[in-house]
Amino acid sequence: MPIEVRLVFEKAGFCRVSLLPRRAAGMPVEFAVEGSGCPPALQALQDEWYQDVMPPDIGRLLSEGIEWAGALLGGAVGRLSLSGRGIFVLSRHGELNGFVSTPRLVLGEEHVVLCVAERLPDVRAAIALTESPEPTELNSDSGMPPGWVGLRGVCPKKPVAPVPDGDIIDALRPLPGIKIALIGGIRIDRQTWLAGFPPTVELFGDTSTLGVVTIDGQEATRSSEGGYAAPGWDSAGEHTVWCTSTSRTYAIRSGAELWEPWDAYAWSLGEHTASGTQSRPAICGVLVRPPRVARSDSRPTVASASNPILIGARPGEIEVCKPRGDVRAGLCVGFPWFKPIWAIPANALHCDKRTARVLLIGPPVVVDGRDEQSIVHGGCAARRRALAWGTHAWCSAILAAGRKGLQTEPSRVEIADLWKDYKRYARALRRRWR
Repeated sequence: MPIEVRLVFEKAGFCRVSLLPRRAAGMPVEFAVEGSGCPPALQALQDEWYQDVMPPDIGRLLSEGIEWAGALLGGAVGRLSLSGRGIFVLSRHGELNGFVSTPRLVLGEEHVVLCVAERLPDVRAAIALTESPEPTELNSDSGMPPGWVGLRGVCPKKPVAPVPDGDIIDALRPLPGIKIALIGGIRIDRQTWLAGFPPTVELFGDTSTLGVVTIDGQEATRSSEGGYAAPGWDSAGEHTVWCTSTSRTYAIRSGAELWEPWDAYAWSLGEHTASGTQSRPAICGVLVRPPRVARSDSRPTVASASNPILIGARPGEIEVCKPRGDVRAGLCVGFPWFKPIWAIPANALHCDKRTARVLLIGPPVVVDGRDEQSIVHGGCAARRRALAWGTHAWCSAILAAGRKGLQTEPSRVEIADLWKDYKRYARALRRRWR
């Protein structure tokens, strides 16, 4: 199996050059190999690749070549190799981040060319013949291996005929061929994209002799968003892009609509007592799941750590978000079963009223008193027995913030008046309990 060369650009223009071994079907997830440069055990990156290897003497290995071998199941031997040379051409990869080695320059595509320092004049001259923009030079200060130079931004515009007797510089002489590229979208398989998120169909190469381009037998044209399109090109099913020199197929499929969520990552909000999984919220993909002991209709809500008490429109709708005790953060997470309207400071009576505020975080709706009769109905003892803890806490939180004289945010008159209505209702409800 071949070993490719990979280059990834990081912050501030710094780059990282690595070796990227291919992985054939049936090869193990962890593969112990021996050979050039004392390689580590290879770990699978995905089905067709092992993870990057960055030996300290990578510059020498690129020049001299690499041979790795390791034992496979059944007594077979797996071999990986890279032929040593002084020039490597890298282009963007459809499935991996960064630039990966490719046989030669392709018209219209962006490349990075790596070469040993002594070949730099020849390489620059060959690139100039393609009418590429002047590339940016990368040296050891940019992350290149010692003795090597990188040229970033090589984008050939003109084909160049190879020499009859062959030369490594031929890798810098692009052919007038056409390449169909499927760019972007959401890929769910090697040649399959998610419905609603199709790829952009692009053609690279010498398009001056391109002629007609078709998708599914219908003439395709350049769309205003870029790329080629034809009626139905982004609909579900199999599709074929064709031009006079090449063709390529792709498919559009609907994603799985039903799947079983699971607690991929659970956390305790820093509480030492929350040791059981039933009391821990969890993350599963894009979902934040409430603790299993919470109400089934709970929903995750992010609140400011300074205002962790969430208040709804109905008496009893109160949720206290729990800031993590082991991490200093400005936000916290709660799982209310209602639509929060207000966020109140945790200790309103002892907060600094110059900076603390009652935050409007939901729609500005009035108090919903539909449950009032059931709360206050019956004798005094019956009323107190019927009074839910949540209703008492709801009133206490509102009245504490009101007693402190906290202002609202936003500070508009209609928002301040709405907050006064909540305080009046909580005060009237408290009187009925006495």
